[in-house]
Amino acid sequence: MYRTYVVQLRQDVMRSRRFRDANPCGGNECFYVGSTAHDVEHRFAQHMRGEKSNRGWVTKYGEQLRQDLATGVEYATRAEAEQAEAELAKSLRSQGFSVWSA
Repeated sequence: MYRTYVVQLRQDVMRSRRFRDANPCGGNECFYVGSTAHDVEHRFAQHMRGEKSNRGWVTKYGEQLRQDLATGVEYATRAEAEQAEAELAKSLRSQGFSVWSA
């Protein structure tokens, strides 16, 4: 089973041109949205150790898991989880947040 997860990033992630270009509106809070077959706490710990990190956003700027923003739904396939990840990132952006999603 796969699930989505959300990590709150420090605001100084906006110093990164790549992150800023992906979020031209520059929301007050910054998040990384991902999906995993692991327990989300385990995946967050992997990110923080620099293991299997996507561009290192969580390793460099991660503060805490924000599962209150994730769906809590489990998905049978990776493709379903990745689609849900993209939809969650879009939803957070529409609420005025800055988001990076793999």
